[in-house]
Amino acid sequence: MRLCRSCGVSIASAPAHFRYCFPCWRETAGQVRASAPTAPDLGVTPARIKQLIRLSHPDRHGNSADANDATAWLIEVRDKLREANP
Repeated sequence: MRLCRSCGVSIASAPAHFRYCFPCWRETAGQVRASAPTAPDLGVTPARIKQLIRLSHPDRHGNSADANDATAWLIEVRDKLREANP
């Protein structure tokens, strides 16, 4: 059963992407929209970044531009996580 993250009332009948009941959503709509999820909220851990770098590395994908771009981005994310969590 899914519950509102704010008040705990059941939101089982609401669409799957809803996280709040309507009254709580209305009260916190500005705050919820203004806050972007952070890496820990998304489950992005150093181990997950390492795994993704291994999977997307250009050596495994014929040195494609997409693989280079994805790996470079993942390395940036890894470095930011290291700075945030020394």
